[in-house]
Amino acid sequence: DINSDGNMVYVEYTCNTVAHTLSRNVMAWNAAAKPALTSAVILLSNIVANPNGTPCFTYQTATVNGTTFVTDVAITLTVQTQDIDPITRQFQTETKTLLNVSPRNVFDVWELASLGITNRVQPMPASILALLP
Repeated sequence: DINSDGNMVYVEYTCNTVAHTLSRNVMAWNAAAKPALTSAVILLSNIVANPNGTPCFTYQTATVNGTTFVTDVAITLTVQTQDIDPITRQFQTETKTLLNVSPRNVFDVWELASLGITNRVQPMPASILALLP
C-alpha cells in the first residue's frame, strides 16, 4: 500500500541503459498483465551503462527451509549530464550506489522464518509471480 489508500500494488523498477531510462511501473497486485512502459513512468532519462558492467540492481538473498528471501537490494546508477562541460567539451558521468535497501516487511519475515516462527509467513501470491520479470 505505497499510496496509503488501502490498495495493494506491485511496483517494478526497470533500468534500461539502451533507452537511457529508469522507470517505475505500478500496477494492481492482482493485475492480469503488466502495463506497457510509457514515458509517464520514467524517473530518470539520462541513465548510461555502469562501469565494469555492474548491474543496476544487485540482490542479496537468504534461504530458510527451502524458501529464498531477498533481504537486501543495492542500486547502482550512472547518469550523464544533459549539457557538455564547457571546459572539457565532454559529457560528464557520475556513478552512485545506494546500499542496504531492505524492505522491512520482507526482512522481518525472513527473521521470523529463521527463528522457526512460520505462522506469520505467507507465500507470494500467484498473481505476483506472474508479474515478475
